[in-house]
Amino acid sequence: MTMKNISRWGLLLFVAALIAPQSSYAYYTTHQEATKITDQSAFYTLTYSFGLPDADVYLPITTQRTDINDMGNAAVGYTFNASVDGDSNAGTSAGLVLSNAIIVDNMYKVPAGTRATFTLFTILTLDQSDAKAKYALQATNLPYKKVTLDGEEKQLGLNIHELTHYVTPKVGLNK
Repeated sequence: MTMKNISRWGLLLFVAALIAPQSSYAYYTTHQEATKITDQSAFYTLTYSFGLPDADVYLPITTQRTDINDMGNAAVGYTFNASVDGDSNAGTSAGLVLSNAIIVDNMYKVPAGTRATFTLFTILTLDQSDAKAKYALQATNLPYKKVTLDGEEKQLGLNIHELTHYVTPKVGLNK
């Protein structure tokens, strides 16, 4: 009888270990925010974590406003999703990625087995003649270089499906 109970508890613990959340070194977005500064401008932030258990990862500091997901582009790409009357190419913007990760060769380095947090900061400023609309920041490109412990390098990036979560709330501008 005791052996039967031990077997049941063992099976229960095994199943619990399989379905319990596991710590992950991969990538995910943790916070998205949009703040209206003036009637024509807004400040957007996308925070994400990145790291791999068995390889160093290098991520870009620079940004580029683009609709294209291009893993060969060495910048974090972003665009603005606009409500029905808006134009996603309207206005001017500037962006930068900040992190406490170390910088090596003009890229952030995340050593194997660790994780770092990054924040994409952008500002969008519309002209008064641009349509009244709501705008959200959408990441379109997140390239990274993976360097394994034996020195093998691969240029990779998140695909458009993975980036669908990298979007902020919308902010109404030109009201």
